Amino acid sequence: MIQVVHRALDILEIIAADPEKPKSLGEIANTLGLNHGTCANIMKTLVTRKYLEQVGTKKGYILGSRSYTLSGNDAYRKDLIEAAAPEMEKLTAATNENSLLFSAVTNGSPYTGSVPSKSCRCVQLTKSMCTMQRRAVCYSLC
Repeated sequence: MIQVVHRALDILEIIAADPEKPKSLGEIANTLGLNHGTCANIMKTLVTRKYLEQVGTKKGYILGSRSYTLSGNDAYRKDLIEAAAPEMEKLTAATNENSLLFSAVTNGSPYTGSVPSKSCRCVQLTKSMCTMQRRAVCYSLC
């Protein structure tokens, strides 16, 4: 058996047990009885591969977008989608255009969710379009 694969899966399982609550590096390492440096290196790889997401410095880790994609679960950033949905629906109704929700991310695609218009026209975004700006753009209706 490959030990590091077992450790990486153990880390994912610990975080997945309560996906809404960020887990600290120390908490995960202590739970698994791992050296903190070893655990940090495994988690850094999981963050790079988007299976984990670091909430903030010293704030802990949650499951990343690839973990949700792998499982077919659409709950990734559900809190953000639920908070934005009413305004996105208003914007879609007022403009009769699709509303797309993007969130700032460190690595990877910032796309989070959408509300399609009734006269939906598909626009394909290229990777360069998604990475041109690394900040969230907010629209509001008066």
